[in-house]
Amino acid sequence: MKKHQKKTPLIQAARAINSQMPSFIVQKVEETVQDITNPKIAVLGLTYKGNIDDIRESPAVEIFDQLAFHANYQVVAFDPHVQVDFASKDFQQTIDQANFVLILADHNEFKKFNSRRLRYGSF
Repeated sequence: MKKHQKKTPLIQAARAINSQMPSFIVQKVEETVQDITNPKIAVLGLTYKGNIDDIRESPAVEIFDQLAFHANYQVVAFDPHVQVDFASKDFQQTIDQANFVLILADHNEFKKFNSRRLRYGSF
């Protein structure tokens, strides 16, 4: 059976949008922290979907890498499902003193967050 090689415009548009999302997210973070000197940015979740340990082709890792490229940003990551050298194993340390928190995976652990409590540091 020969594979159909022609892609529909809808699929092409969806792929283009999806591939641009990490840069879009990074741009929004940059706009938000532009007036903060040496902001600490906490990235929570590195996998491409919740409750797994697979970071291959993960947009979250791409976002982390783009943010970490900024010399004046302190970018830290935490993911309870992933064991990699660049991610903290301590959730509290990751978010402590963070100016911006990105939740990039829908892990069950993150669904319990109360944004008001997160904002004021009480967990």
